[in-house]
Amino acid sequence: AEPMNGGNYLYLWATAWARHRDTGERWLVRHKPKMDPWLQEFPALRDLTVGESDVSWRQKRTVEWGQQAGRDFRFKDLRDFARELMLASKTFGRRMAARPHEAVVVNVRRGDYYTDEKLKAVFGFDIAGYVHAALHRIPAERRDRVVVVSDDPDWCATNLDFLGRGRSVSFMPTPHDMFEDLAQLAVARDLILANSTFSYWGGYLASARSARERPR
Repeated sequence: AEPMNGGNYLYLWATAWARHRDTGERWLVRHKPKMDPWLQEFPALRDLTVGESDVSWRQKRTVEWGQQAGRDFRFKDLRDFARELMLASKTFGRRMAARPHEAVVVNVRRGDYYTDEKLKAVFGFDIAGYVHAALHRIPAERRDRVVVVSDDPDWCATNLDFLGRGRSVSFMPTPHDMFEDLAQLAVARDLILANSTFSYWGGYLASARSARERPR
């Protein structure tokens, strides 16, 4: 489906990987050009990808989103997939090592969720209220530093100004590099997520780290 992007593709790759692991039958995801940055960042995903010209007309095809927990994958599959295929990337590992670890990381998804009235009706919610409530679930001694990862940092600076009360706040630099953003989510000490596939994958990567490293 054309609306798909990185986080959606990761679900398809994870589904193909999980099915192969469970059944022994090889599943592959058809290549789309928007996948190329992800294949470069996470080379292990190339083994789960196939070009259309390499698919025989006799081979079975399905059209799906691959995002239904319990049907397409289990949450253990997501953790194992993130650990074995994504965290194994040397490039991504270097990005993670370079990001601040001792921070609360707040991810805010804006974009078409709020500019498109139909999407807003489905996905829109009180971001400021949510972030404020989530932040105060974190012990005070752990929230002295906050890093904001967002596609709309100006909105966050205006509407989440309470983040700066008594603590250090920084924003990921623009123009954004999506893999730098993802790496910052993955190494958070405490993680406040948005309702987006990108945010969820930051959470899966974080959860796939060792018990000593993974965030709350």
